[in-house]
Amino acid sequence: MTVYTGKVELGTGVRTALLQIATEELDMAPSLITFLTADTGASPDEGLTARSHTIADSGSALLNASAQVRGLLLDAAARHFGVAGSVMSARNAVIKKAPDDRGMTYGEAVGLVDLHRVALPVSLLKNSATFDVIGT
Repeated sequence: MTVYTGKVELGTGVRTALLQIATEELDMAPSLITFLTADTGASPDEGLTARSHTIADSGSALLNASAQVRGLLLDAAARHFGVAGSVMSARNAVIKKAPDDRGMTYGEAVGLVDLHRVALPVSLLKNSATFDVIGT
């Protein structure tokens, strides 16, 4: 999966912090994410990389967008299996259906949903107590 940010790494750890945010909400290992920063032809225009705005503004946007993508992929898998979304879970880019353990990868699920849409300003986020990458 490719994640884009308009922020640049200036030696403050911004790239690592934003990658960890995406990792947590997408439920996938950082190594599975291609993380592109400040490519004027591809990434969003997020203004300056300055002070705490990067995490407060860009981090929040990335958190919500990542959660929404995860939700869309889980919903697509649920429709595919003909079950309620509440029985689906994801871990490391693999979606599973409880309790019979049928599943699919994010790569398979992405073919079932159109991700070309405007992100909503608020989304259903994971419980931060379940985070295992942020802070490591």
